[in-house]
Amino acid sequence: MSGRVLLVVALVAASTLAESSGPCTPDSAERDAKSKAFMSLMDAAGYDVNEGYMAFNTTCYPESWHHPITDISCFGNNPSSPYGSYHLETLGRVEPLWNMGVDEAIVWPGCTPPPSRYFGLQTYALVTHYELLFASLGDSVNMINMHASNVTGTPWQEDTVFITSGNTATVQAILPTLTQAGFSNTTFNLDVIPSTNEIAIDPLGHGFGHTVFTTLIRVAACDKESHPDECSAYVGHKWPIFHVRPKELQPAAPFPAAPLKKRGTGVTEAHLQADLDLLVESVTSAYSNSTVVEKAALAFLPLEGRECLKEHHDCLGDTRDACYMDGDEPLLSNRSALGIKPKGPEFVLTDDPGDFIVVCGVDHTVTGKATYSNIAVYFVERALGVLGVLDTKLKGSAAVYGGGDNVYAYKFARKCAAQEAFCAEVPFEFPGVPAHKALTFVERAYLEPATGVGPLGTELLPPVILHFNAASPRQDKEAPKR
Repeated sequence: MSGRVLLVVALVAASTLAESSGPCTPDSAERDAKSKAFMSLMDAAGYDVNEGYMAFNTTCYPESWHHPITDISCFGNNPSSPYGSYHLETLGRVEPLWNMGVDEAIVWPGCTPPPSRYFGLQTYALVTHYELLFASLGDSVNMINMHASNVTGTPWQEDTVFITSGNTATVQAILPTLTQAGFSNTTFNLDVIPSTNEIAIDPLGHGFGHTVFTTLIRVAACDKESHPDECSAYVGHKWPIFHVRPKELQPAAPFPAAPLKKRGTGVTEAHLQADLDLLVESVTSAYSNSTVVEKAALAFLPLEGRECLKEHHDCLGDTRDACYMDGDEPLLSNRSALGIKPKGPEFVLTDDPGDFIVVCGVDHTVTGKATYSNIAVYFVERALGVLGVLDTKLKGSAAVYGGGDNVYAYKFARKCAAQEAFCAEVPFEFPGVPAHKALTFVERAYLEPATGVGPLGTELLPPVILHFNAASPRQDKEAPKR
């Protein structure tokens, strides 16, 4: 080992002793010193290490910006969750999409976020076979299954290291080097790119004919009330990541495609059907001077990344940590194409005070089927997530109509009355739904505690959407069955 490397390791040891253990923060001299030691050790072992970064991105832009992608589609972004991604040098530019060589890896020594409702990391096959598929490769690393430092006694603000690779030998070289650099081996998490043959994607490598990947980091509902500065610092930080590749090309050593976790427990929400039906009736009666111009139920959308890869469907950046309710069955009959839009029930809201929507559904966190859930409004034309209402905000909303704690009834309008506690305003301006344009809804249920994966859609009751208009004569009608 060279004298320079020994000096770096010695400095790491000294800084580790000097700093007291505590919650993990974005700016850490100790982590920076360990990262430098890791780079030096890998260099001495015959690997090049190039620095990139992980940062949270703007997922959609106003049309006036003329963005070539988001003007077409914002990919159904979850408005309750900012998205981080790995940025690496690709064709001479640093981009959030990249190729991965057969013998390469990406390492992110970082932190879990401040207290949040959800945290997860997932790598996707973004483009393969010259098609945009944006499909997950398997199960994610999330706050339930990840390895972290356990200083706080919670999953939050803990030291953790993520390693993304499709080569077993490279990972075996990285793990002991991370330990030698001062990182604890109890914090290592492997984000596997499985054998490309097994999951039917283009091979690893650089340039045309090779899969283009991206990695997403989701942080849902960081607790800004109790941790405002920490939440802002986490999503505003540019986190160093390290692209590791041997100086001499090494043979492929792929990981097998691990079996996927099984969704579902056999326990359903069917026993709440009568409660939900009664709530829908109560909401309808509460606005007896208005017309239900449309009544529609969302439907379970069975997005599974590996199935999308096999069938060549756009998976819209799915995660197996979630169950999606949006009635978008036509998506599954389309081949991949940039600009696929939600096809669930659509509604047009005006600024008339008598024009509003009430969504009635089951609180999946109360039934034990989800760790967190939300109902979100989307601008259909751009697949743009406009606003999301978390389960914590839905609680108590059904009581306004005589309902219980296991269901909710939330109102959406262009303008809510001052006294309405359970109402969200849908803006016209970006990020909103322009006048005379259609909106739709998506309900997400994340991480069933019993399985550590998203719930099975057929075990959940879908929400029912009631569109009211006081200006129309009363003639309730239902949307066509899907």
